[in-house]
Amino acid sequence: GVALTGEEAGNYSFDTTAEIGKANIDRKVLTGKADVANKTYDGTTTAQLSDLGLIGVVDGDEGKVTGTGTTGAFVDKNAGTQKSVTGSGVALTGEEAGNYSFDTTAEIGKANIDRKVLTGKAEVASKVYDGGTTAQLSDLDLVGVVDGDEGKVTGTGTTGAFTDKN
Repeated sequence: GVALTGEEAGNYSFDTTAEIGKANIDRKVLTGKADVANKTYDGTTTAQLSDLGLIGVVDGDEGKVTGTGTTGAFVDKNAGTQKSVTGSGVALTGEEAGNYSFDTTAEIGKANIDRKVLTGKAEVASKVYDGGTTAQLSDLDLVGVVDGDEGKVTGTGTTGAFTDKN
């Protein structure tokens, strides 16, 4: 607060209720932690969040501001382990939410993007019984490639295996 000092201070009082200036009170930026579900590669960065907790809420405001949203974003769309995820779809609600903002670019958790398993179709050449299971393939097409990745992944090879030698 303001105090008066000096030789004549005893002759004065200070009105602490009077406006003496203006300033902004900026929103406090919060981050969070959440459980992030692992997923199979789907060509997107979308991540699913649960058990969202906020970090940085001022004492006394607990329960008066909460994080909502179940969507985050992986750092990229590619398969990998322990990939960083942000809370891109998180919003704040509650009676004190207006005093805060949420950093949607900060890491909120980590999860894996597993490789997508593909199958294929090919022309398989008939053969004369030779006691082996080797099959000759041609015109291999991949099945299950994610939209947008067509032509960016191809299958190679000309041999396969029959399920048995007969």
